[in-house]
Amino acid sequence: MKLWVMRHGEAAAQAATDALRPLTDHGRRQVLHNAAHLLGRPLAGILASP
Repeated sequence: MKLWVMRHGEAAAQAATDALRPLTDHGRRQVLHNAAHLLGRPLAGILASP
């Protein structure tokens, strides 16, 4: 079994709440890179924190 551990992409430093912090340009690139890396790989499940 393979286990992939990933963080969210880099987000803006400050906002009213964490949920409102938008991704930076770098953070969007990070997310796209991770998505491309996983493309076509079967996933049995995804666990995510709130």
